[in-house]
Amino acid sequence: MSKIEVKNNTTSKLYNRYISIDLLRGFAIFIMIILHVISDTLNIDYYIGDINNIGYVNIFALLTFPFLGGLAGLFLMTSAMGNIVAMRKNLEKGYSPNSVIQKQVIGGFLVLIFAMVGEATIGYHGYFGQIFKNLNDLSNIDSTVARHRAFEIETLHTIAWAIIINGIVQGVISKYYDIKSQVKEIIRVYWILSIIVLILTPILWFLTTLLIPGYPFDINPVTNMPYYRPVIGISSFGEILLYTFLNPIGAPIEPIFPYLTTSFVGSIMGLHLSNDKNQFDRSFLRKHFKIGLYSFIIGFIGIIFVLISILNERGIDAMLNQYQRLPYHRSWVSSQGAPGGWIWQYLALNGVSLMFVCFGIRIGEYRGNSKSLAKNTQFIRRFGFIALTVYLTQWIYFIAHFILTSLPNFTPYQRVYWPISWLILILALSMFHLIMTRWEKVGYIGSLEWMISGIANRLAKVKKQSSVSSTQNAVKWYNIGKLKVPEIFYDPNWVNFEMVNKSKDELRLIKYFLIIGFFLPIFGILNYILIRNYEIEFDKILRQKLICIFGIIFSFMFYFIGFFVTLQDIGITL
Repeated sequence: MSKIEVKNNTTSKLYNRYISIDLLRGFAIFIMIILHVISDTLNIDYYIGDINNIGYVNIFALLTFPFLGGLAGLFLMTSAMGNIVAMRKNLEKGYSPNSVIQKQVIGGFLVLIFAMVGEATIGYHGYFGQIFKNLNDLSNIDSTVARHRAFEIETLHTIAWAIIINGIVQGVISKYYDIKSQVKEIIRVYWILSIIVLILTPILWFLTTLLIPGYPFDINPVTNMPYYRPVIGISSFGEILLYTFLNPIGAPIEPIFPYLTTSFVGSIMGLHLSNDKNQFDRSFLRKHFKIGLYSFIIGFIGIIFVLISILNERGIDAMLNQYQRLPYHRSWVSSQGAPGGWIWQYLALNGVSLMFVCFGIRIGEYRGNSKSLAKNTQFIRRFGFIALTVYLTQWIYFIAHFILTSLPNFTPYQRVYWPISWLILILALSMFHLIMTRWEKVGYIGSLEWMISGIANRLAKVKKQSSVSSTQNAVKWYNIGKLKVPEIFYDPNWVNFEMVNKSKDELRLIKYFLIIGFFLPIFGILNYILIRNYEIEFDKILRQKLICIFGIIFSFMFYFIGFFVTLQDIGITL
């Protein structure tokens, strides 16, 4: 196993931060907003209905967006990384394991409560979402969402349950293994648990259908809603309690079975990343990237076979509809017309998430330029700093949609073509940015993160194992959960791994980016920045720059031409 010595750049600053975790969390939320705006505003039916006569770039986008929309596991994996790093830091400081686990579990239940209440009320699919979806006619508001939306298991619910279960798991592990000296053994336990979760997934799903015939998709005749959505005021208290704990196991979108595996893999990556070592084992990134790559390849091949079987049995419309449901995990089961598809869907999507995590660490801590990267990615990272709040308040893009479709020759909230959809996205992102840059000046007081932090600090204070008396100055209630933006977002101690063979590793990264840059211009632009800062002979750097520029031009031309060249132009008809 090859190892390269590192220098861990630490200072006397109070807060250590990992740029990869912050950047990946922000990137996951940023991409989510883009995809939601496109899916909710673009006239997708028009493009699918005229698929032979539209530019091939449109087809590429229609195929790519559902896949990217299924990468909710990236947010979950990144959140697990951050949680395990925080837990480990407290344990290594000598804090009581019981108090650390207690705070983790209480924090998880708080996130769950806020997720349920938020989804039903202030969420973009909840009551507030209904308001901002109907600004042209408030009489169209469907107030019933406030009574059943809380039980939808989406990303926030999954993260909450993962925090709770991970806290309990780590608490049990801490009784048998020392987190400082037995990290390999702990990682082995997490891998075993990950496999067990995948094995248990179809078994538990089957048991849920035995308990509630028709669960989760069939309509409950009493509530006129799918079984997994009890309705407050109609369903009994016992039903509400039952589905609160049953839905995480088998609800349609992101159940913890199998997504606990994603959380456990995130914990594994967090343990690797935060491992205290005099030498940085660079092989862990390569190994896990390969695991992600192989998972994606195997899963994608499986998805293709499932789609081909649907095409042969039910036609192209059924196949396209099934692919459009790629983000909805339990839509890839036999009862929904995709027998055995769930494992392929899971492997493909979460394999890509793992590759993104490895890539984030590679361009962050691995390169030793965390501070520079943090400065250049503030716009993206800001979305992840208050990720829970941003997630629930996505109704901001409903306002942008309303504004632009209230112009002459439009109908409010109508589906639009690409140019207007992109304008809606730009306006929505600008609104988010303006709100967040102003809000951060008061430490995001009033945000979900502020509420959860303030309540958690009062309910479960982390205590050291040795009794240490401390006095705490009185703090006004609204400052208890106030986020320390300057110390955490702008100027923490960014952890770095300074590679001894950095020049060789940078050259390898540049070569990879040169290839990818021919297909994705963003990688070409990133690569040009790397080359510009890379210290090699003039003739070599000039050659690398020329190849990079050519790749950027080629990729832009490929997409530009793709707006005008159709499938029929190149002799293909669907």
